[in-house]
Parts: sequence; structure tokens; C-alpha cells
Amino acid sequence: MLYRGIGRGKRGPEQRRRRRIPVSRVCDAAFAVHRSRHRLPGIRQGIAPRVTLVATLLVAAGLVGGGLAAASRSAAGASPGPGAVARTAVPSTSTVPSITGPSLVVPTGVLRPVPDVPGALPAEDVIVGDNVYQLVTSAVTGRTVVRRFDLAAGTSSVVAVIPRGHEAIDLAATSTGLAWLETWSAEAAVHGASATGPPASVGQGAGPSGLGWQIVTLRVADGTARVVASGVNTRIAIGGAGASVNPPLLAAGGTRIVYTLDAAAGAAPVSTRIVIRDAGTATIVRQIDVASYVSQIGLSGQAMFYVGVRAGPTPVATDPNDGTLVLVPSVSATPRVVDTHVKDATIGGDLLAWAREDAVDGSVEVASLAGGAPARVPGPRVPMVPGGHVLSFGLAATAGWIGWIVAAPQADGSFATDLVLWQPGLPAAEAVEGLRQPDFVAFGDGWAIWREGNPSSGTTDTHVVRLTDLPTGLRQLPSGQL
Repeated sequence: MLYRGIGRGKRGPEQRRRRRIPVSRVCDAAFAVHRSRHRLPGIRQGIAPRVTLVATLLVAAGLVGGGLAAASRSAAGASPGPGAVARTAVPSTSTVPSITGPSLVVPTGVLRPVPDVPGALPAEDVIVGDNVYQLVTSAVTGRTVVRRFDLAAGTSSVVAVIPRGHEAIDLAATSTGLAWLETWSAEAAVHGASATGPPASVGQGAGPSGLGWQIVTLRVADGTARVVASGVNTRIAIGGAGASVNPPLLAAGGTRIVYTLDAAAGAAPVSTRIVIRDAGTATIVRQIDVASYVSQIGLSGQAMFYVGVRAGPTPVATDPNDGTLVLVPSVSATPRVVDTHVKDATIGGDLLAWAREDAVDGSVEVASLAGGAPARVPGPRVPMVPGGHVLSFGLAATAGWIGWIVAAPQADGSFATDLVLWQPGLPAAEAVEGLRQPDFVAFGDGWAIWREGNPSSGTTDTHVVRLTDLPTGLRQLPSGQL
């Protein structure tokens, strides 16, 4: 990976080492993030859901007409709800100057590489203390392990081994360690799974008996693992032919974990129950029933958010990228609607951030958990085809920072991606210099971690950096403003 310079400044397209990539690679990057962090069902093996989501992404990027998006919203019966934040799409300018917007140069000396490991699952990296944890699956044995890379010592070790026949996903950090979701074919569990073959995947393995699952927590200090919840899912709420049974969603934060359960009943066949548990004792703290399919969840301290997707007349007609964002400020607080057309969201520190379904300029919306009106953070000005739309995905947040990926269409039909960062007080987001096809960013315990889809030859694809080593913003807004 090549990083040049130690200062900040505006760069032309030729200096930013931006990688042009085909549409399929941008979609794959978005799929990887959603698969691991937001668990959009049907993406693994579902052909029809993948085509639908690809088309939706192309609409958002301005490469095809808006008929599909409009049709999906119409089919879902979308309409603004009470408490919604009324906003309209802000189209990009028809021409973008060759000199781009502000950029962020990260000094080479503060970056720490995470060695590449064959089989590491994308967008599943989390940081606890000074350690990076990854889910790694062997292509030979099919077994998955939780790998720890010590940033200080530069050494690796295995901290947990996933049972044969189980797929591990949704790796998350708690205050005492880790949590993850394991799924397997309930049919295989009934009739006996192969002792030597690869694990059954979520889509391929879910037979007539459904999809088995369990949530495991690991206390890092002593290696104690515990199953805190388990069950069998049988519902397909979103997707068409070939779609998989919807697994639970899992998120963690502080001393708690939150996950979803199928709760179909009566007139709400895709309703969901959200369960909040104490990660240490497994005690249920709260349950929330939602009359829709929940596509995303997140925790930060006492606050939680979820995105409820409007149900279409059929699973394939339900748009997983257009939902209602709801914030639950505390365990005892009443849920409140934040926005009604949301495709991606995140929570961290004291910030809630989300990308509007109709945003076409790489922007995101941000709100303080302490209250107040949300603010729109403009995306960076990046080179692209005149009249094109910039796609935002893969949001992440922590105290004082928000990061996300933007993808801009180019004249040859490819995309160029950038990692952008923003701090409260900056008037706009800033693209990080020198990255090649970034497709993932996350924060944890004072660190930022990101991945490049096409790193420079001889370099690793994943790097971490202390947030205190990142350059601070120079163009501050008045104190007290987002």
C-alpha cells in the first residue's frame, strides 16, 4: 500500500491513486459489508435477490433509470411516517472540477498492517484492546476459527474453533470479549452432518427443518465460551427463488448483545422480536416487538437502533435498502422514528449516522444521541462521469468519528471507490489519500481499521491506525455544532 506525503491538501485525480473498478466489484463490496454486518438475507445464494439489489445499486449510482426503485417503493407502499425527517434527493453537479474536495493524508509511519490470512472473511474484523480478531475458514478442511492478531507483538493465535458444520458470522466486540452467530442446517443436525466435509452454508443448508443457530460469547481473559441463545429459523421474509432462510441479526456493544427473532403472527407475517441481553449473565434486559422485518441493528452504550423494512406483497418485492430507522435511546425509552427511507445505518459513541435511500451525492445524515436535529454531512467531491450519482455504503461510527465508503461512476462504466472520514465540526467528509479500492471500515477501542479490495503489490489489504494518529480537522465549525 502506498501512502505519499504527510500533510493535508487538495489533490487532482492523478494524485489520489483511485482505482477504477467494474460495477460488479462495487456491488460485491456492498454485498460483503451487508452480508457480515447487516445480514441482508438471500445474498449468499439467492439469485433473484442479488439481481434485485444489484439493480437497486445501479439505480442509486445513476447508471440505469429509476423505474425499479420507484416500483419497489410503490410495491412496498412506502409513505412518510410520524416523526420522519423529511428530505429530498440532492443530485450531484453535472460536472465536477478536476481538483477534488478536501482529502486526508495518513502518515505512513502510523499505519500497522494486519497480515493476510487465506480464508479470512471480509468485513468481519473487530478490535478489542490492541488485538484484531478475524473469522478465518480453511479452504481445505472447511473449519472456521477465531484468529487474534496482537498489534503490539505482531503475533497471531487461535482463540476459538467453530464446530464442524457451523458457519460463523457477525463477529462483534463486547466489553469483555467477543460475540458471534453460528448457523447450520437443522436438516443436517437431524439426519447427521458429514464429519469431514465442509460446513453447510446458510443458503444451501437450510432444509425442511429450517436453519439452526446459536449466539456464542467469548470472555477473552480466560477463553470461556458460552451459548447465550439458540433456535431454529424457517422464515424467508425477503428474496425470491433461491433465497435463503433469514438468520438472526446480531450486534454487540459494551456489556450487552442484541439479536432478532422471527415473530410472525396474524396480519404481520414478517414481524420481528428484538432481544437485548446482558453479555455476561445472558439475562434478558428488554424485548421489543416490531411489525416488520428488521434488516439492521446496532448498540452503543444504552442506545440501540434498528431499521424496519416495509413488507411488499411478496418477499421478492420487499426492498431491503429502503427502511425506517428507529432509535431506542435507552433500555426504558420509547422507540422513536428518525427517518423513513434508510438504506444503511450505524451507531457508535454518541453518534447515530445513516445513508438515505435517495441520497445520490455520497452524503450521510448524522444525529447526536443526546438529541437535537440531524445534520447532513456532504460527501467528498470526487471525479466521476458528469451527472453521475455517488453511492454510500458500509457506515461505521465511534466517539468523534464516522467513516463510510463512497463509489463514483466513471465514464468507462467502472466505479472508483474512496474511504471517507468525518469528525463533528468539519463541514464535509474527507477522502483518505492513497487507498486502492477500499471496501470496509470499522472502529474499535481507539483504532480505525480498513481494507483495500485491490492493494498495491507486496502489501497487505488490511491496516489499522490509532485515531489519535489521524490528522485532525483544520476547518472547524463553531463549537457545539455537528
